[in-house]
Amino acid sequence: RNECTVDSGGCQNQCCNTAGSYHCKCQAGRKLEEDGRGCEDVDECAVVNGGCQQRYINTLGTFHCECDTGYRLHADERTCI
Repeated sequence: RNECTVDSGGCQNQCCNTAGSYHCKCQAGRKLEEDGRGCEDVDECAVVNGGCQQRYINTLGTFHCECDTGYRLHADERTCI
């Protein structure tokens, strides 16, 4: 039986059928909520400022770095020069 065929198994994003069961997965930049079905945004800033040297901007499913006035973002998209 494939539990994912009915209402995507109750999963908000992706239902993965397994032998005798199933589990839910979320797209990149999101994580599974405690209910095991919903997905929530991952705040990459919560871990080492997202790798940004100066300012970190969290957006839904992703993030980007910004620099303070007088600096510009290096090609590595993390360092300010």
